[in-house]
Amino acid sequence: MKATRIVLILFLIMIFALTPACNGGGKNKDTNDAGQKDPIIGKKIEFTIKTLDGQTLTPDNFKGKVLIVDYWFVACSPCRKMFTHFATLREKYGDDINIIGMNTDPGIKEVQNFIDQNPQPFIVGIAKDSDTPLWKEPSVFPTTYFIDRDGFIVYKGQGGHDFEELDKIVAPLIAKAPTAPMEDTVPEAAEPPEETEPAEGAE
Repeated sequence: MKATRIVLILFLIMIFALTPACNGGGKNKDTNDAGQKDPIIGKKIEFTIKTLDGQTLTPDNFKGKVLIVDYWFVACSPCRKMFTHFATLREKYGDDINIIGMNTDPGIKEVQNFIDQNPQPFIVGIAKDSDTPLWKEPSVFPTTYFIDRDGFIVYKGQGGHDFEELDKIVAPLIAKAPTAPMEDTVPEAAEPPEETEPAEGAE
């Protein structure tokens, strides 16, 4: 009996260790646990994302838009609470903002069933089928990346956030116009003046 109890305890410890942490209290993580600046902040976004509906997306699909990339899984309650706030952000800012919810569940069927029953106002990406070289799958959920209109990662949030916290991050990014590409700032060459016929009698 004692041996069985020990085995059960060890099994539960193993399950707990392998389960991602789900955190309802959000905070911005611009620094790592050692107090150093998170190296991902300020980096240009790079990814090839496979979506639940079979699309392939890259940063080119979101040029000039504010982008949120949020990591979640179906059983994560704080993750699901964020979805309501994402819907409100979409209502407030419309096409100026895009949101990708990167699902980390191992099975597609569970994700599809959840989305079918709970339609969401964001693109559902499949983490295991996507290539996101700037970050790895997080250990704390939700983990949320905020990308400005020029494609740079400006904030990293961990844990659930309320709408006011999210809007405080997003509003300045929406207000800031994208930097015009260099080639677009080169003025066009002036048209040469049209040649005119000399007036009669003029030498």
